[in-house]
Amino acid sequence: MYFSRSENRFNPPELGQSGGRNVLEVPLVGRRVREVVVVGSGKDWEMSVELEDGLAIGIAISDFSMSCCAGMYCATTGIDDLNLQTRYWGEDLRIEAFRLEMSSWSDDEAVAQEFFRDGQQWIAEGFHGELPYAASAYLALR
Repeated sequence: MYFSRSENRFNPPELGQSGGRNVLEVPLVGRRVREVVVVGSGKDWEMSVELEDGLAIGIAISDFSMSCCAGMYCATTGIDDLNLQTRYWGEDLRIEAFRLEMSSWSDDEAVAQEFFRDGQQWIAEGFHGELPYAASAYLALR
């Protein structure tokens, strides 16, 4: 299953392939997922990924695509007049791929380099703090 807020905006690359200069591979392949939560309105979104070992990652996102297997559940609720929260969970879900792509608002090479550099630092520091970009997120669970 693939879905995205903006149709045809984010076509995830084949598994095992990386995109170009603005794609950041999040090194969590094989880790067990407790739940994924996406919350926000049509403009401002946040995604959190909580792993079975207690690690929780929060990211501002502009688009979200996911592929998954059977056994995943989903529930969407309204949290106020403008925002929705969607939760995804299941038994023994593991990350197969997790990529962040610099959003389409900039084709500037300097911004792309900054995104990648800051993303690498964010990963190296154990995902602490905020990644200062709204990224397109692709998550594959199995």
